[in-house]
Amino acid sequence: MYFKDILMLSVKNASRGKTRAVLTALMVCIGISSVILISAIGDSGKSIINEELEKLGICGITVFSSQAAPANPLVVSDVELIENSIREVSCAQPVVLEYGGFRLNRVSGNTIFWGVDSEIEKILDIKRVYGRMPNRTDIRGKAYAAVIDDKLALKSYKRVNVVGKNILLSISGKTYRFMIIGVVKSQKDGLNHLTGDALPDFIYIPYTTLNGIRNANDITQIAIKCENSETLAETGEKAVRLLSRTKNNPDGFSSENLTGYVENLKSIANLVTLLISAIAAISLGVAGLGIINTMISNTVERRKEIGICMAVGAKRRDISICFLTEAVIISCAGGTVGAIAGAGLFFIITRLLGTAFMISPVKILVAEAVSVICGVVFSVIPARRASRLDPIEALRND
Repeated sequence: MYFKDILMLSVKNASRGKTRAVLTALMVCIGISSVILISAIGDSGKSIINEELEKLGICGITVFSSQAAPANPLVVSDVELIENSIREVSCAQPVVLEYGGFRLNRVSGNTIFWGVDSEIEKILDIKRVYGRMPNRTDIRGKAYAAVIDDKLALKSYKRVNVVGKNILLSISGKTYRFMIIGVVKSQKDGLNHLTGDALPDFIYIPYTTLNGIRNANDITQIAIKCENSETLAETGEKAVRLLSRTKNNPDGFSSENLTGYVENLKSIANLVTLLISAIAAISLGVAGLGIINTMISNTVERRKEIGICMAVGAKRRDISICFLTEAVIISCAGGTVGAIAGAGLFFIITRLLGTAFMISPVKILVAEAVSVICGVVFSVIPARRASRLDPIEALRND
């Protein structure tokens, strides 16, 4: 038999049992649409999480005191020591963190104060929208200057450019009036959606001003940027050993590889996406069982037809190919409709949520190929069973 004849016969056989073929194709359709929809949602969620992690601007390493009340806390001179003693360090900056509150126009809330130096932008990925960050004059003069993010500005004044406005900051139980000198892109708005608005606002002020209010000279941590990101962990260990030796405090300091944490979070997001896609793929197994059931039923119902074909010269290979082709037609039809349905549902979801429509054409093609492979694999047993029928027995027992 020619392949054209086999194809026409397979299409005819599939159309004869319309109800059974449609139900089997529907099972494949549901399986493929589930895989595409869930994997697309997983990829979209992973992309959003990665984007928000990048917005945080977390990179490099930090060195901090590992004791609650250290005898020799970190000071500004330690920053210079690390920068001058460790060649892998390209930039080191003091950071002072303090928890407090704010009031801007009629909006108030909790905040984390970042006491920073004039070159903090070399380490933190801060995107300025208006104004500037604290400069050396602000640092030396302990200026009451503050930088807020665009979300807080928009919430307070219904506009982003609020440079020159005053903001009340509550630090160490007292309230101080600061002038806003800059507005930066929010680094936590997406993560706030993920954490239920649990993160407080970030406000950047000169670290010297914050220390003056706190009546202290110590710093919370030292932020370090390296020339080569592959040496971050090693550089952190060198900084810890240097400080421990200089301050005669062997167990007093620790380091954290912030870039490594971000990469770990991205790896977790990739793993979660893979797992939910694998769970959705289980439905393809169910569809495969439907294909087996349908093709076995066709074998039983078409015993006489198979016997006649073999009696007039059809080979076992022709019978097998005929059944395999029929299964591929059904699974391919179901896979095509499923791919369109999955992409369509994802498009509707993205429009309802206001997110970007991102779906990989490669994944659609892979899902379609998988549906065809399922049709072939799960119809092998029925096809072999049909091809091994004895034509005389098939005609006699009909």
